Amino acid sequence: MSESSTQNALILKHMRDHKTITSLEAVEKYRIMRLASRVSELRSRGYSIASEYVKNGKSHYVVYHLKD
Repeated sequence: MSESSTQNALILKHMRDHKTITSLEAVEKYRIMRLASRVSELRSRGYSIASEYVKNGKSHYVVYHLKD
């Protein structure tokens, strides 16, 4: 299994278990540096993943979650 496939599996499991994932969570928990790329790969494999842009004061980030 390639590194990106392993990362994709971790991301899917995380979203199934915790509903959402952010880039910060991906880096801190799994050392995945390019979450957006992994999400793009998962989408191309047929997974329906929504992106929500969150703005909190001066910071902003994207929250990903699997669509039902």
